[in-house]
Amino acid sequence: EIVCKNVDVVSGASVAINGTPIAMDAELGVSPELLDGTIENVDRGGLAHFNRRMCRDRQTLERYKQVAPQRDAADVKQELVALRENLAVPHARQSIFQRALIGQRDRIVPPENQQRCWERLDVPCSLIDAPHFPFFLFHSWEEVFGAADH
Repeated sequence: EIVCKNVDVVSGASVAINGTPIAMDAELGVSPELLDGTIENVDRGGLAHFNRRMCRDRQTLERYKQVAPQRDAADVKQELVALRENLAVPHARQSIFQRALIGQRDRIVPPENQQRCWERLDVPCSLIDAPHFPFFLFHSWEEVFGAADH
């Protein structure tokens, strides 16, 4: 909501960032086993582990901690369970995105799975030197769209 209030949306432009429309799939997204393991371990230090993997380096992690929402593990677990249930329902294998950005250092959604998915959907993708959480690399949405065009 905050982002939408402060951004001029470019009509007809949409960029996927480090994900796919087929989110739970061993070849085209995140393996169900990995998601289940995250759900199972989120309240045993798993959230901190996930954040480390998402940010990839200490500097990004420390910066992320300064802006991250303060949520307890039970809340995150509830969200992940709901996500898992929603992803278990077959969805149309098509895309609303015109382009995709793939972080080559993504340790949440394997970059090779993302690339495989976007190629099958005939969506152009650009590789960037970034972890799963790349947002500190950009200063504006125009930069995001520019990175997606390369």
